[in-house]
Amino acid sequence: MKTFVAVAALLLGQFLFGLSIAQAQAPAPAVIDAKVMQMGTLDAKVTDKTTAPGVVTGSIGQATYHFVTNATTMEARKGISFGFEYRLNGTPDGAKVTVRKVTIFPSPGLRNPKTGEVSMRSEYIETNAIGQRVLKAYDLDNDWEVVPGDWVQQVWVGEKKVAEEKFTLTTP
Repeated sequence: MKTFVAVAALLLGQFLFGLSIAQAQAPAPAVIDAKVMQMGTLDAKVTDKTTAPGVVTGSIGQATYHFVTNATTMEARKGISFGFEYRLNGTPDGAKVTVRKVTIFPSPGLRNPKTGEVSMRSEYIETNAIGQRVLKAYDLDNDWEVVPGDWVQQVWVGEKKVAEEKFTLTTP
């Protein structure tokens, strides 16, 4: 019986050691690029909001959405949502990676009346899965966000910009 226990322990140890070696040798997720699937104005219904320190409004929203137009030029007005849906290409499919989402505002930037701070950009960190469709959008929820000009939305993985789209908001 002692021999059986010793052999079982030895085999279990080799099995677990083999797993840890296999897990240690598993390649890290690698993002090659991102493919923009669609872009334009969208109808979005916010389902949840999360506090986000780098965001000019102080939070980001999770939403259900559908694209209304594929326009990249639109009238600047409160209530409009615009952006793009993208898919990260890389390996392995389904692996989670950290992305940085950036919105660059037109000059003179956005002035938050609550804080008095003027921002030229807004950014936050998010986790996306390789191969999954994801939205990068901006909603003009406040009057002080309605600034005509070129708005640039970007997605970064590490130091690599993998997607960028420009939206021109015109004076009403």
